[in-house]
Amino acid sequence: MTANGEWVPSTFGRITALIPAQLKLNPARLNLKGSGFCASTLAATRTWRLTVSSGAKVRLHVARAWAEQIKETLAPYCQRIEVGGSIRRRRDLVGDIDFIGEAADSAAFRARAKKNGRVKREGDRVLAVELANGAGLDFWFARPAEKTLFEETAGDWGIRLLVSTGSLTHNVALCQRATAMGLQFKPFEGIFDKATRIASETEADVYEALGMPFLVPTSRSGRVVRQYALPGGTFLSMPAGLKHD
Repeated sequence: MTANGEWVPSTFGRITALIPAQLKLNPARLNLKGSGFCASTLAATRTWRLTVSSGAKVRLHVARAWAEQIKETLAPYCQRIEVGGSIRRRRDLVGDIDFIGEAADSAAFRARAKKNGRVKREGDRVLAVELANGAGLDFWFARPAEKTLFEETAGDWGIRLLVSTGSLTHNVALCQRATAMGLQFKPFEGIFDKATRIASETEADVYEALGMPFLVPTSRSGRVVRQYALPGGTFLSMPAGLKHD
């Protein structure tokens, strides 16, 4: 962080976060061999987040140090906050930084997060900021469990942490497995049996609902997760240009 409080470390380099028209996704273009719900899921989670870097990814240790610095700055505004994405999976190269948080003071959190960058997208549950050096920060807001006299609503920290961590292959495999089990994998909401949400509060809950062992973040890519996609270890092919392991 610079003397005036800006998040523009010169060592991070230039990151270009673009979504060229030819790479924007929609369910009709995703050839997942009839898995319509997973196609919609994939489009919903990746349409605006597909990051195309012009060889500008940086080493893990640089990105992780920067992410921890930002996390420390934003922590006073949160009940809890964690770093997700490729940093959490410990990929060698990182192109963007994801955070998952439960904001204690949403307005103050957003104001601080937007202070040093340009807002790319903002909604009730998400905030995307591009810093002056072109680096992209994605903030995903989780809701805690709520209990009233009349009903109890599960929190969604676990499913949001899981989906934002990825990889894309991992998320599609879980969606395909849920569909094969007669369930629904709703990104950032949870696992549903018809209209009933059965898992969302922790990552362990999600894996258990799908009859899977807990996968540590560093194992959530490639062949490790493909074996869990469908009975018999079948993984439906990924569309060209969407491999994100």
